[in-house]
Amino acid sequence: MNRVIPEYPDYRKHRLPNGLILLMENVPGVRTVAAGIWVRQGSRHESFANQGVTHFLEHMLFKGTDGADARQLAKAMDALGGQFDAATGKESVCLVAKCIDENLERTLDLLDQILLHPVFPEREIQRERRVVLEELSMAEDDPEEWVQERSMQSFWLDHPISHNILGNRRSIRALNRDALMEYYRAFLSSPNIIIVIAGHIGDFARVHEIVQERFGHLTPSSPTPVNPPPVFHSGARFVQRKLGQVYFQIALPWLSLSHPRHVHALIANTILGGNMSSLLFQTLRERHGLAYQIGSFEMSFSDCGILSVFGSTSMVRFQKAMHLTRDCLAQLADGDVSTQDFQQAKLCLKGNVAMSDEGSSRRMATLVRQEMNHGRRFRTDEVLDLIAGVSYDEFRSFLTSNIKLDHVNFVALGPFNRRRIDPDADSMDQVVSAVKRFC
Repeated sequence: MNRVIPEYPDYRKHRLPNGLILLMENVPGVRTVAAGIWVRQGSRHESFANQGVTHFLEHMLFKGTDGADARQLAKAMDALGGQFDAATGKESVCLVAKCIDENLERTLDLLDQILLHPVFPEREIQRERRVVLEELSMAEDDPEEWVQERSMQSFWLDHPISHNILGNRRSIRALNRDALMEYYRAFLSSPNIIIVIAGHIGDFARVHEIVQERFGHLTPSSPTPVNPPPVFHSGARFVQRKLGQVYFQIALPWLSLSHPRHVHALIANTILGGNMSSLLFQTLRERHGLAYQIGSFEMSFSDCGILSVFGSTSMVRFQKAMHLTRDCLAQLADGDVSTQDFQQAKLCLKGNVAMSDEGSSRRMATLVRQEMNHGRRFRTDEVLDLIAGVSYDEFRSFLTSNIKLDHVNFVALGPFNRRRIDPDADSMDQVVSAVKRFC
């Protein structure tokens, strides 16, 4: 499939014969090019025994190929005068680079070497095992990260999507080269791969030819494992640690990335705690001075999502902070939003969308996100029109239908007298009562 879409003259989408997808878009007025490779397999596709293998594999891709060792790879990346990075998520892994336009072909050569020709030296595996164990320790020492991880494990329990992307100490210590190679062979399946290039591309046909030469020989392997959507579990968990504050997260079931009303979900999060004029920020920080850090975020995936409130405050202010947080959530759940706040949130969201399309790296990220979630390219104006098209009455109906405070999950870490788990604290009111009893 080779597509030149009339309304997108600077955009190309190609599906190679082996199923790999290539997306390209020329960005006027820049001299840089961003190139990335996304493999649609992440930590949610791991088994219970091999938790963390995807993240470990991402690290090991940079530890030597059949033509260069780890130090030579690092020097080659620096010699291009660009930026290289990689990341593992719940549903994908990416390798990304940004360079001056004249170095695009060399950059694609290097990404080809990293992804397709790793050798996984035993000595590097042993060394990187220690690095990842240190990364786990660092994450466990960070109260914010600890709460977020435990919250996910609590509301999605034993579903693979709840597992820590880093894995755990047992799984990382047990990982060996044979297991890594077996996982890599299944991981490298051409239909799971999307290559995205955005910036000053120049000759689309030549770039297509380069990608075909480097990646066209890949063949489909085993399909990415499919697991059912996770089931949300409510409850309250209080964990003791000697800290100066209580760190907390409240989670509610939310919409998936592909849901037709995901734009409504983005507007709702903006109003609740997405910026400085939000309900949570203005109430808890500006009006009552209870917290330095308070806000909300949505975490959405292909088939599920959560809306979370996060923050930290001192133990003496914790109860009041929870009362006010409940009030903010209840206000939104009742659809009690002014037309002014609604319009302001839409303007804020439209600004974020417009800025996300500026520059080669941001455009690359937008292209792959839209392809993975919707299978197509959206013009910036098209997305802005979607936001503008959400009516006030329709949005209020969305709030009352989707924000349900009778089914929440709560995790707190702080200087409590003891650890406590209350699985019967289903609603936000019951969580507030549990806070009062326990503190």
